[in-house]
Amino acid sequence: MSGHARGVSLQRLPVSSTFGPNHQRLSLQQHPHKIIIITAPSGAGKTSITRYLLNQYANKLAFSISAATRQPRGTERNGVDYHFMSVEDFTTKIQAGDFVEWEMVYDGKYYGTLKSELERIWADGKTPVLDIDVKGAIHVQQQFPETTLSIFIEPPSVDELKRRLMSRGTETDIK
Repeated sequence: MSGHARGVSLQRLPVSSTFGPNHQRLSLQQHPHKIIIITAPSGAGKTSITRYLLNQYANKLAFSISAATRQPRGTERNGVDYHFMSVEDFTTKIQAGDFVEWEMVYDGKYYGTLKSELERIWADGKTPVLDIDVKGAIHVQQQFPETTLSIFIEPPSVDELKRRLMSRGTETDIK
């Protein structure tokens, strides 16, 4: 499926039979449950779109809470916005195969989707909505090629993206 409307690109991400050494197939590969992935560069609006979808379809969709090794920002809460954990706990979970996908996005800062999050949401009879980066989206799509819808949010422009990121006050200016 592909299309483009108002800065939102819909496209199935490429699926291949190979994985990097840090990712493994789920035993639930043939799982009949659906997954929705919202992905975009930071500042493109994926969190706003995710919140809108969750509000509009609260009886059908649920937010998959990502795990992260960074510190909470502002009003973020553990178990609500992210599962905040130490690098040691995160790497232990990697070795145990507890993640559907994970990446070291920044030096020493890991992010990932726990298998238990998908299972929790499916057990409630809902579809998980993942707000993750493009690499993570590709890994999930590879594991669930028939049941995953991936939506890439295209930012309006590089200048607007930079303006949004700088207005957050959480990013540093790079030249």
